[in-house]
Amino acid sequence: AHANDRALGLFDLTISAPARRKQLKEIMRSREVFLDALTENPQYRSDLSDLDKYFMQFAMAARLNR
Repeated sequence: AHANDRALGLFDLTISAPARRKQLKEIMRSREVFLDALTENPQYRSDLSDLDKYFMQFAMAARLNR
């Protein structure tokens, strides 16, 4: 429960960052899918492993762009 709260807090901090305006739509969608994955009957049929795969692509791209 604490990890989920922390994750939502990080989403909210990122959403409120003025430097992230270009990515706002994508970040908000990611937050929505994260919340959906936490529910018993997810509307989008998402789960946390889906998000892991999704964000891993960004992590790999960031690593390549160092």
